[in-house]
Amino acid sequence: AYATLRLTKFYMYQTLRLSLFWMYSPSDNDYFINPEVSYKLSDELLFAFGGNIFGGERNNTPFGQLKQDGNLYTYLRYQF
Repeated sequence: AYATLRLTKFYMYQTLRLSLFWMYSPSDNDYFINPEVSYKLSDELLFAFGGNIFGGERNNTPFGQLKQDGNLYTYLRYQF
């Protein structure tokens, strides 16, 4: 069983978006966190950056085994 939480807040007339996704397993005591910030440069162009954070007490749980594999990312999206 997992507990999940998603928080999203828009600022500046929905141009700036702050987002947080969190997933926790009480039985395995491990977690996954995904924070992200995105900014609409124009109606067609969006820039975003965020990260994937994994953790847990044991190395044989779904997220605990990935605790060394956290990462940061960025992307630029053009839509038409």
